[in-house]
Amino acid sequence: MKKTYNKNKEMYHIHDKSYKDLYSKKEIALDLFKNMIKDDWAKEITVENLSLVNKSFVTSDYED
Repeated sequence: MKKTYNKNKEMYHIHDKSYKDLYSKKEIALDLFKNMIKDDWAKEITVENLSLVNKSFVTSDYED
């Protein structure tokens, strides 16, 4: 079963909304980046230089 968005942008996967809500908070996203990315450049990321983009991205593998 593909986990995609339909034409009305309803979320099929049970976790999609939770992840979207979670990563819409800069502080939480920043914490994730700093803990997951061990490269030096990740240490320089701040809340002030993050930009929220209200978009949904679905790779072609998961499109209808």
